[in-house]
Amino acid sequence: MKCLNKVFDCFSDIEDILHYISGEWLRFFSLLLGFTLLCLRILLIGVFGFPDTCSSLLTGGYISRTNEWRPYGCLLHEYRARDLNSVERCISGRNIAFLGDTRTHQQYQSLANYLKNENYLNDNHDIRKTPKDEFIYNDNFDYNVSFTWVPDLSNFELVRSVYQTKSFRPQTVLHSIGPWLSFHSNDDLHNVYQFRVNLSNIFNLLVNESDSVDTIWLLQEPLEPHRMNRSLWGDKRITNEQLRLYDDTALGLLQGRVPIWSSNQLTFSSQVNSTSDGIHIVSKVIKQDTNILLNYLCNNFVYPTDATCCMPRSTLSYSQVILLTIFTIAVIFFIFYRLSLPSIFLRVKRKTSVLNPAEEDDSNGISEFALPDERVAVRRYHISLNVVKLGLLILYIVICDRTNVFSVSHKQFNPYYFAIALVYSLFIGLFSWHKLPDLDPVDTPVLNRHQTDEWKGWMQLCILFYHFYGASHLLPIYMHIRMLVGTYVFLSAFGHFSYFLKTGDFGINRIIRVIFRKFSNRFALFRYE
Repeated sequence: MKCLNKVFDCFSDIEDILHYISGEWLRFFSLLLGFTLLCLRILLIGVFGFPDTCSSLLTGGYISRTNEWRPYGCLLHEYRARDLNSVERCISGRNIAFLGDTRTHQQYQSLANYLKNENYLNDNHDIRKTPKDEFIYNDNFDYNVSFTWVPDLSNFELVRSVYQTKSFRPQTVLHSIGPWLSFHSNDDLHNVYQFRVNLSNIFNLLVNESDSVDTIWLLQEPLEPHRMNRSLWGDKRITNEQLRLYDDTALGLLQGRVPIWSSNQLTFSSQVNSTSDGIHIVSKVIKQDTNILLNYLCNNFVYPTDATCCMPRSTLSYSQVILLTIFTIAVIFFIFYRLSLPSIFLRVKRKTSVLNPAEEDDSNGISEFALPDERVAVRRYHISLNVVKLGLLILYIVICDRTNVFSVSHKQFNPYYFAIALVYSLFIGLFSWHKLPDLDPVDTPVLNRHQTDEWKGWMQLCILFYHFYGASHLLPIYMHIRMLVGTYVFLSAFGHFSYFLKTGDFGINRIIRVIFRKFSNRFALFRYE
């Protein structure tokens, strides 16, 4: 019996707690938590600055569930044939140079084929053959993309001529050294030392030219020894350990001085068979690297709407300036009425309590005993308060969606996260459980206005989680969400029809209010005018 009494006492304590925990407290706690996290994020940005999305594009990332490479903290745009004209306008008047061995030649071929609108890439290579120097030049857009065979950096004059040529001085240079040098060094550590000496010789050239030339050093993807043709190599030995020695040497000298491109190693690991012969990269991986390079070079010019990597911080559009002005004016009026007219609210409250203690204020907090001037002041206060609330919500949406304050990433659907979010929202919703107020005689006890509004709110929440977690890949979830969308549209249309049928209010005021509710947030999110 004592145990049962303890259980009942525990349940009574929980009921007491739930009695004091209401939906208002939960909303206040959520707002406080969100505001605290926002202030903390802004503080970190103020101390460390905005994250460099270009750096994360070249160095960071992860492999998604679909075996695709994704960068940390920003969104990657996939450049297709339809973007060719935009890319050509981006590199108009620029010269891009590739310096290196056979793998660098593959990077050059991939970009050149994209600019020539050709999809074919040859996966059959022979490391014993030396690629010829190549270039493509476009008269219409005046750009030049070239490849120069520089396998070991021993020819300093050749490298300097590429940087300092007057006719085609490059604005972007991509360096990569490794496989060919390892193939011909026959696992000789002396060649690693010589590579360090040669790289030290051109180090000052790379650093001195960094102000006018964007030099990128490309690290080497690992080998696949099981795919190497031993009859082709003979006594030649080339190992991943050798390539790591060359990469470590380059990192020790260049890191922090020129951009290091290491994310290509992740794109390489995203495929099962990433090489055609153990050394040369297959075209699918090379095309991913080319897409990364195009994002690095052209996102700040093309402004793709689905990308945030290497994008400049967006400026305010005209629509955002207008809304910000309205919001500022509303804040000023709100502060004025809240601080300058406190006696009005106090007088109205005293009149109400003395003349009719049982009376409750209406939705605007205006008593029938208030004077006309007092009623006007109270109405203006509540109008400014509602505008400030709406402005804060829109400001938060703009900060999240149109600025670099918060990092973003590509959607990866996880059924567990999706289910946890729904269950958590259902649990939070239980705290706002309450009985319906007295219904109007014309309302029905089932599917009345209060219940349909609640239903629409839960459908909105499910649709929000559906898009946030990218759950469209699962057909059952997709079909249910489509059904919810159709139901929501029907309930919204039926609600407007019922309102027009009951009130006969077809005025422009009603139409403007509906349009404002539906599209005010979209007006604030316009990025370009």
